[in-house]
Amino acid sequence: MADRDKPRRIAVGCQSERSTSALDLPPEYFRSKSRTEKELEPIAIRVAENAAACGSENRDLVGEVMAEVTRYAQELDPTIIFQEGTTIVVILAKMIGHFRAPRPEKELEPIAIRIAENAALMQRFRVAIGGAKNSRLVRDVMADVRSAAQELDPRILYEEQTTVIALLTKMVGHPGGQ
Repeated sequence: MADRDKPRRIAVGCQSERSTSALDLPPEYFRSKSRTEKELEPIAIRVAENAAACGSENRDLVGEVMAEVTRYAQELDPTIIFQEGTTIVVILAKMIGHFRAPRPEKELEPIAIRIAENAALMQRFRVAIGGAKNSRLVRDVMADVRSAAQELDPRILYEEQTTVIALLTKMVGHPGGQ
């Protein structure tokens, strides 16, 4: 029976073409405390220089990218542990603008104005916010508005897309946008 009071070291890694057994890994790989973001930033910058994918709502893709970032970071520095790979992903996300505060309405107005220029989309939008009984239509129209906002500004946050929808609601004079 294992002694639950004793700390355990668990190595988390992945199988690669140059398979490494736990015995071959340097002792630093098993340290209990991971390095800080500041300490990992130089490696994150080197990873960013070779990044192929940044940002996605596809959870499977996100998991693959996180694993690949960790593997690549381990190629640059074999002492990188799994937790540090995750920290490097967070550093990379910050570098491309994720984890930032949402912009105020004033900054998002130009996006809403550009979307409002699409007459066909705005006609569908008016129907959707005007009390459409078809929830599928409402979802589809809101997804189209979000997609249009994303095309205009690829770095737009989900929260900001919601603000753009509220701005459009105000523009068409619907009381829900007040």
